[in-house]
Amino acid sequence: MDPNTGNSASAAGPKKDKKSKKSYEDGDGKKKFKLKRLIPDELERFTSMRMKKDKEKPGPVPSQRHSSAANYEINAQSAMLHDLSDESVLDLFEQMLVDMNLNGEKQQPLRAKDIMIKREMVSQYLHTSKAGQNQKESTKSAMMYIQELKSDYRDAQLLSCLESLRVSLNNNPVSWVQNFGDEGLALLLNLLRKLQDDKEECSHIGVKCQHEIIRCLKAFMNNKCGLKSMLESVEGIPLLVKAINPRVSHMMVDAVKLLSAISIMEHPENLHERVLEAITEEAERQDIERFQPLLSGMRNHNIALKGGCMQLINALISRGEELDFRIHIRSELLRLGLRELLTEVRKIENEELRVQLTVFDEQAEDDSEDLKARLDDIRIEMDDVREVFEILVNTVKDSKGETHFLSMMQHLLLVRNDYLARPQYYKLIDECIAQVVLHRNGADPDFKCRSIGFNIEGLIDNMVDQTKVETSEAKASELEKKLDAELTSRHELQVELTKLEGDYEQKLQDLSQEKEQLANSKLDREKENQGLQLQLGTLQQQIEKLSKDLEEAKTRARMQVCPIHLHPRPYLARQACLVPLPLLLYRVKRVFLLHLLYRACQDPHPPHPSLAWQDLHPPHPFLAWQDLHPPHPSRAWQDHHPLHLYLGWDLHHHHLRQGFLVPPPPPPGPGMPPPPPFGMGGWGAPAPPSLPFGLEPKKEYKPEVQLKRANWSKIGSEDLSEKSFWIKAKENTFESNELFAKLTLAFSSQTKPAKAALEL
Repeated sequence: MDPNTGNSASAAGPKKDKKSKKSYEDGDGKKKFKLKRLIPDELERFTSMRMKKDKEKPGPVPSQRHSSAANYEINAQSAMLHDLSDESVLDLFEQMLVDMNLNGEKQQPLRAKDIMIKREMVSQYLHTSKAGQNQKESTKSAMMYIQELKSDYRDAQLLSCLESLRVSLNNNPVSWVQNFGDEGLALLLNLLRKLQDDKEECSHIGVKCQHEIIRCLKAFMNNKCGLKSMLESVEGIPLLVKAINPRVSHMMVDAVKLLSAISIMEHPENLHERVLEAITEEAERQDIERFQPLLSGMRNHNIALKGGCMQLINALISRGEELDFRIHIRSELLRLGLRELLTEVRKIENEELRVQLTVFDEQAEDDSEDLKARLDDIRIEMDDVREVFEILVNTVKDSKGETHFLSMMQHLLLVRNDYLARPQYYKLIDECIAQVVLHRNGADPDFKCRSIGFNIEGLIDNMVDQTKVETSEAKASELEKKLDAELTSRHELQVELTKLEGDYEQKLQDLSQEKEQLANSKLDREKENQGLQLQLGTLQQQIEKLSKDLEEAKTRARMQVCPIHLHPRPYLARQACLVPLPLLLYRVKRVFLLHLLYRACQDPHPPHPSLAWQDLHPPHPFLAWQDLHPPHPSRAWQDHHPLHLYLGWDLHHHHLRQGFLVPPPPPPGPGMPPPPPFGMGGWGAPAPPSLPFGLEPKKEYKPEVQLKRANWSKIGSEDLSEKSFWIKAKENTFESNELFAKLTLAFSSQTKPAKAALEL
């Protein structure tokens, strides 16, 4: 079968059904060959394993106390014991063999030597022992080490003592180890237990001390006396099992190699069962699978540790006498994941590891052949549920066990249909079946017994605890997912809240700035409103004053009389010259009255009303209308006619300049249309042109006195720009009667006309 799959391992089993321990020693050779490959040399069975070809090669002598007979023959002439009898020499020779810690295979050829060679070997041994004692006078004795171990050293001092003890156990003869004996072994085991139990002092030096104790035990067990003491100790094997710690790989290598050597030893107590029992108890104490530490060691990167774990696995499986036991151990290992680990381990190039893998595959193949023979040469796949069920049905078909098998299947159908509970039921049933079927030495249980005891308390407790753990893990996983979701949502909300707070602060700042601007604008508007209220009050006062002035002007206009002008035509002039004297006096008197009326308008103290009331007779309407037409300036006689000059044209213009109103023209004759109103038709002025940039027409101011003409040209509306002063200036804000009075006094261009009139 393919060794890479789990089928060969699971289908493998022990040899034949009736095999015993003796078959490993007196069998036909295949199993014996495998064991010899596991134990090639008694001296190094606790440290390594070799191939068969390594045994056949003559190797160098490991030390002086292990020298061969050839070395003694070379130095035979240097030491001769002539005074000792042959019996004394043989006694010394046997003592030498024991002290040299040689096994039976090594001792047999030495015992075959003749007495002379034995005498020379004893002489050389005594000489060497004496020289060694002289060289090691300063070396500590076994009792000194025992006293130091009792001194309860700590840390570095304890580590130094253990290292020195290990060197002494390796280099001194067996007699020295015997002196160290059971008392020294008990001290080492007690110290190892304290270091393992004291978790608070599990420091680097503490781990080193534990490893050094295991190396001391390895040196102590490298002889029959030390090995016997170790096996008789109750705590020896359990403490070695407790030292299987994958986290301390170098210590675990020595521990598993010692346990594997103990497991394959020929001993009446079946030492592999003691090792397996210690492994099971430690696993129950730690609440783990019993082979889990070995598989963890297989996953370690240390190749030596991988080889040591495989060596212990092979030792536990190979020493099993029953096929069912070997299949059970191998199946348990494969169920825990050994199949996948073997696929990875086979890729590693290492001689020792390759040897252990070969042993594992050969044992699995042999067990598969044995299982095939048991099942009448039916080759099945042990991992296929359907094929295994068909084999079981065929084995009980048409037999008395068929009814019980059917009942068992029916009971299995009654297992509660629960996803979590069903595996626990099958696990418990599997454990009960295993305890019923896998009895020691293949003996059947007592079927007459009414009750059968099952050791399932630990399994049930483990199942309950495991169920609680799985439930707790499921809840913890669900809560962890919810927590992650809540944390994610909380972070998102925090980010959003931070953003909203930032927007709120920014908006609050903007609103505060806008509020300040509105407050400032409100103050400006209030100030502007106050200024406008003041201007409005001033304008109302001015309007009231102007209204009064307008009423006074209207009153004065009603009382004004238009002057009489002579028509500029020649014939009329000539007629004017022919005016009779009374009419002329009337006109002179009228001019004088008009002058007085003008003085009354100018002077706040009017003349006596009797003077103005005497001649307020209106003139003839035709004459008044006739004088509205100015004379033509080309007429030469107008410049020399004194009457017309004073009573006609100049006087008319004088009154026009003084702002006197002219009565309307006479009504037209019959058949003639009425004259057009001012501003329309022939007499009206044209409409003013539109002004640019929204400029309003300037108000025309007509002072009572003619002012001097300014010596600058008029600015046209087309020459103005948008930002010009004349566009922005408001003239009505500067309008004031006081200003007009000052301008009149400063820029008046003529004297009072009344004086000129009086002089005439």
